[in-house]
Amino acid sequence: MIVLEELKHLNVPTSNIEESVNFYTMFFDFDEISKSSDSAEISFENIRLRLFKTDKVSPASFPMISFSMDVDDFTDALQFIEKERIKIVSGPVEDASGEKLIIADPSGNLLELFYLQEE
Repeated sequence: MIVLEELKHLNVPTSNIEESVNFYTMFFDFDEISKSSDSAEISFENIRLRLFKTDKVSPASFPMISFSMDVDDFTDALQFIEKERIKIVSGPVEDASGEKLIIADPSGNLLELFYLQEE
């Protein structure tokens, strides 16, 4: 077994560092840790993303990051998404466990937003 100390960060490809930093800091309230011309590190609580510049972003066909929230914040997020014209890939879709929505960041990476119903 390999003993790990921590999960340092998740790598997220982007075609435009500045645009991606703005998206994640404005929409998800991430803090900018560092930034250069080819990468940036941002964080929210214990989540760290390393945005790295690449000429070709090939987003996955499924969300690479999922964010959970309560129902009121989900409703507010929907209004913000519509106001800011953020690309909605699918949803919102409601099922017995809650509701989810998949959006795309400026480079086309898929992000899932969801809330779970209280039991």
